[in-house]
Amino acid sequence: DVNISHLLAKRTEAVVDLPRSVLDSPRRISFVVFLTNRAFHYKGANVINSRVISINVVNLTQFDNEVVKLHFRPMEEPERETKRSCGYLQLQPDGNGYWSQEGCIFVSSTSSFLLDTCLCDHLTHFAEILIPRPRFSESDERILELLSIIGCGLSIFGVTLIATTAFLFNTWRSVFRNRMWLQLCVALLILSLCFLLVAFVKYDQYSFSCLVTGVVLHYSLLASFCWMLVVAIIAYFDMVAVQYTIANFSSIPNKLLITSGFSWAAPAVVIAILLLISPKSYVRRFEEMAPSGSFCYPSGLALWLSVYAPIAIILVVNFLVFIYTIGHVTWSMRNRNLGKQKMDSMQEAIRCARIGLVLMFLFGLPWIFGLFAYKVICAYVFTVTVTTQGFLLFLFIVCGNNDTRNMWYNKIKFTTKYRRRYSQRTMQSENPY
Repeated sequence: DVNISHLLAKRTEAVVDLPRSVLDSPRRISFVVFLTNRAFHYKGANVINSRVISINVVNLTQFDNEVVKLHFRPMEEPERETKRSCGYLQLQPDGNGYWSQEGCIFVSSTSSFLLDTCLCDHLTHFAEILIPRPRFSESDERILELLSIIGCGLSIFGVTLIATTAFLFNTWRSVFRNRMWLQLCVALLILSLCFLLVAFVKYDQYSFSCLVTGVVLHYSLLASFCWMLVVAIIAYFDMVAVQYTIANFSSIPNKLLITSGFSWAAPAVVIAILLLISPKSYVRRFEEMAPSGSFCYPSGLALWLSVYAPIAIILVVNFLVFIYTIGHVTWSMRNRNLGKQKMDSMQEAIRCARIGLVLMFLFGLPWIFGLFAYKVICAYVFTVTVTTQGFLLFLFIVCGNNDTRNMWYNKIKFTTKYRRRYSQRTMQSENPY
């Protein structure tokens, strides 16, 4: 068995720890350690940063539920533009090859005195490699990280005030749309807390806490977009009801239960299917531009199907609804010969269109900049707009609504008046003469 003494970097260059099922089998096992890496330097390949080890077991190339543990002593520490990873040699029919990372997980050593670890689910030629990693300047990274922390703090502050509004005013809480905003803010609160956790905690290796952070972050992200889709659909129903009297969303029974069930259950279904199909989906770490942006998150095809695809579909639907809504609002503003009752309904529809516009910006368009976050300008726009979503919602829902402002004004006015009366009574009781 491999113990800590075998992993000391001063004594050992490489260690192979095969699964017990292989060691207990009668198969022949062979190892080759290459003293030089000249034969593995292919054009355009990643830089080799350790000894190359070849492992061969008769009639065995792939593991189902086990991994082979390989421990390497790095030849040099990576620069800012590179990062360490595990690689295996993938040969091509034309004789060329490259170092692939599929099927291997890199676990950095917790001390400079210990070896790094690679966990791989197959057998071939292995090595620790250095791969390029696009990075910004140190000043840009510090500013982006600071903006993320400030933005998340503002979002948490704004969401807390919205929750306080719901707690203090029963009339505000009884409105369906306000209940919808409140649940949307809950999803944003969870998302902001996950962002802060990722900013302050760097997961150097796969662990249960890293897995939980990735799953909760994934869930809250999808839940936020699902609520954005619900808002767009409600705005569409309002416009259709006003213009054509085809359907009226307010007449649907249990509409809060339906919207809440969809927005909270759909992300859970996506994540459950992902874990059932690929239990190791969250094993790899998602590395962002920021130095602390390392956390467990889906990668490869899982990232595209469970993150990018749902978000893209929702953005397309909301964009079409937005265009449809704005078109009808423009058309209605030009036809002012409608009756008074129609105008009141139209004002409500316009309000829904404004909500859709704000939510399209807050929960849709800014995420597009994340696809281009390798450019410093897009990274700044993405960071500022995404992390401050909760605070901007507070400005729109609470500060931008006359009824809500009046509720707070009357509450503050009543509290101030009550305190003055209480203070006067106290002074009179203390000074009877």
